[in-house]
Amino acid sequence: MKYGFPYYGAWAEILAGWASTRRGDFNDGPRRLRNGLAALADLGAELRLPYYYALLADAYLLSSRQAEAFAALATGVSFLRKNGESWTTPMIERVQAKL
Repeated sequence: MKYGFPYYGAWAEILAGWASTRRGDFNDGPRRLRNGLAALADLGAELRLPYYYALLADAYLLSSRQAEAFAALATGVSFLRKNGESWTTPMIERVQAKL
């Protein structure tokens, strides 16, 4: 990263991947989301992970990959319970309803 803000680079990759999937790119979109999540894991960052995993689950649903959507959502719920980020509950419940 040019200015040393790797968290925001990973965040941008996650959002770009979700947007790409929403535009119909069902291969590259989820891949970018996973890459962004991997970058956060490398940093040890867990802030907002329930939300990001809900975005990944939504991307998988749009890509007709239900098993992967369930797995992503389960990971998001685990981080929600671990870190108490209850503000993400509505997003997770919305994706759960779609599943």
